[in-house]
Amino acid sequence: MLNRIMIKRLTIFLTVVVALAAMVACNEKEKTDIEFSYSSTMVKSFKLNKNQKILNNLDTIFFSIDLENAKIFNADSLPYGTNVENLTVKLTTDICSVIEFHVTGKDGKTSVIDYMKDEGDSINFANGPVKLHLVSYDGKAERDYTVSVNVHKMVPDSLYWNRLSSRRIPSQLSRLTAQKSVKAGDKAVVLTTDGTDYCVATTTDPAADQWEYSTPQISFTPDLSSMAAAGDALYILDEAGELYRSTDYGTTWQSTGATWTSIFGSWQDTLLGVAAGADGQYRHATYQHPDATTSSVVPADFPIKECSGVAQFSTRWSTTPQVTMTGGRSANGELSSTVWGYDGKSWARLSTALPKKLTAPAMCAYEVAKTDTMSWKTSYVPALLIFGGVDEQGAINRDVYISRDFGVNWHKGDQNMQLPSYVNVGADAQPLIFNSTYTSASPMAWRGYSPKALPQGWSVNPQLAAGTRVVKPITEWEAPFIYLFGGYDAAGGLYDTVWRGVINVLTFRPLY
Repeated sequence: MLNRIMIKRLTIFLTVVVALAAMVACNEKEKTDIEFSYSSTMVKSFKLNKNQKILNNLDTIFFSIDLENAKIFNADSLPYGTNVENLTVKLTTDICSVIEFHVTGKDGKTSVIDYMKDEGDSINFANGPVKLHLVSYDGKAERDYTVSVNVHKMVPDSLYWNRLSSRRIPSQLSRLTAQKSVKAGDKAVVLTTDGTDYCVATTTDPAADQWEYSTPQISFTPDLSSMAAAGDALYILDEAGELYRSTDYGTTWQSTGATWTSIFGSWQDTLLGVAAGADGQYRHATYQHPDATTSSVVPADFPIKECSGVAQFSTRWSTTPQVTMTGGRSANGELSSTVWGYDGKSWARLSTALPKKLTAPAMCAYEVAKTDTMSWKTSYVPALLIFGGVDEQGAINRDVYISRDFGVNWHKGDQNMQLPSYVNVGADAQPLIFNSTYTSASPMAWRGYSPKALPQGWSVNPQLAAGTRVVKPITEWEAPFIYLFGGYDAAGGLYDTVWRGVINVLTFRPLY
């Protein structure tokens, strides 16, 4: 009996072993087939050869090789305007009997370049992707790859203003004579007048152009240009300088009891301005409900009116945000090119290097693009921008000035940053920054490579892992847009327009 049980168990054991062996053999065969189909026609590396006449450091451009989908491409597009009609390449593959590039010309005809005969033959990538055809050494396997050399279709580091996307200033009034637009929390608030009546428009998304309107209850004559936001409230001066406050986005207003000369803007919840004392001296003024205070006498070159609004920024060297402003007229009526900064405690001169003395320029904190001409990669740099204003000769300033060090040094932006001729910019325009959400399917969005898993049995070579950029694909991102509201021409006429601008690269899909 014992022998029969042992024999039965031995039979079962041998059956299981045979089955397992068959499964392993099957898996090994499947794995071998996969490895053979890829490895016998595998592209191991791909790069462009150096050519200074085309682009500096052309040979350093990184190309991704997607073995699963047989695609080769550069995720970081080459600069706008790069000529890709005569490029030579360097690639390494498994031992192959055929390595050919099939190139389609403008006429639709296909020419074949035999890479094995002459690696130096130039390839035209200007008409779209090129087919790379490989045949294994023994002729039993072949594969076609799609090779793309991507070039930016627009200048990535340029400030782009869509000529077709300008709109009228939102209002239920016709023939506007004045307006002021501010950002209060997450809302854009636009106060307009036709000289008699007033209208308030609000929205959280200027891009959608869906505004809510109300008729404000104003029992005084407001100076629209003075309106500013601080914390959860709006503030404005009347013609006599009395300071009013609104907590419902400008629908109703209450006097604070304070009298100021000018409002500059806010630092966090604190309203900033200047007030004339009983002694005739102008002093720094702050308001944090319900307290209005004045402090030290302003310096002789400090602006008391017609300066830019404040722009807020943060630096790694400060634990609190700072604001800056420039331009305007001092107490003696002189124009100023001094840039001032406020850190929550005191004002200080940041620079006297602004190229022009201006009244009522527009200033905003934004991101500009900087392209490294060594690697041809574009990065984002925080900056301050100045638009418009009126110069010493009484002419409208159309130059855009940039500071990349928070207001210390300034220079005129290059041609890519200047305003196109069709954008009207004058004195006292207001630039507001709002984000727009982009997705992979959005217009202007750059579609990048979405990494996929390797086939079963495959892994990344540890020696090559350091050079890969395998990340979770980004499907949605935010792009900050500048909305430039209004402004007045040299004769004081209102520009009844809102322009929408963006640094092109900010709309591109991020790589990581």
